[in-house]
Amino acid sequence: MQLPFSISVRNAEDHLLSLAADQGVGVIVNRPFDGGQLIERMYGSRIPAWAEEIGYSSWAALLLNYIIGNPAVTCVIPSTGSTTHIQEILEAGKLELLDKVARRRLENFVSEI
Repeated sequence: MQLPFSISVRNAEDHLLSLAADQGVGVIVNRPFDGGQLIERMYGSRIPAWAEEIGYSSWAALLLNYIIGNPAVTCVIPSTGSTTHIQEILEAGKLELLDKVARRRLENFVSEI
């Protein structure tokens, strides 16, 4: 199935992602940056120090790995017209995925911005 999912749009997290995981259905996530609004909002803030300590240097990589770190997610479709953002998106593939604890820390951090 394909659905929108991001750290700021998590409606599908409790029911649909759990159901897909239980049934063995692949999940393709679209709109990981909430149509660009999320990434614009986050670029005004520095990424958390704990994320920098584990190798992250961009919001794009951090937010993508937040999504991919959800065990129910098979893949994500990021879209951009910016070469800078493309480089940041590619960074995500080189970094360790966020575990459950790091994902919760990021949710709390983002909710305060």
